[in-house]
Amino acid sequence: MLKAEYFENYVRQGISPIPLKKTWDDKKNCYTGKRAAVKGWQELCEELPDSATIKEWESISNCSGIAYACGEGGNLACVDLDTEDMTLAKRIEQILPYTP
Repeated sequence: MLKAEYFENYVRQGISPIPLKKTWDDKKNCYTGKRAAVKGWQELCEELPDSATIKEWESISNCSGIAYACGEGGNLACVDLDTEDMTLAKRIEQILPYTP
């Protein structure tokens, strides 16, 4: 279980967090990934969660991590670069802004 303070830390930085749950595969009898643990998570791409919402997240069983909403409300943009061409990857990285 994740504590509200973990989520609130991101909100203070202007980043919209999304609680995650592990996904179980009955056929493989194991966890195979993660998904949003809350319905309507897409709204977090437009606005930050309030304290009451974050407090509710503490009760999510099997909460296994935090994702970050991209978009105007999440104050975060991501680039997904899928290439094995390291020359191309380096060229793209050169034009992207600095990431701390």
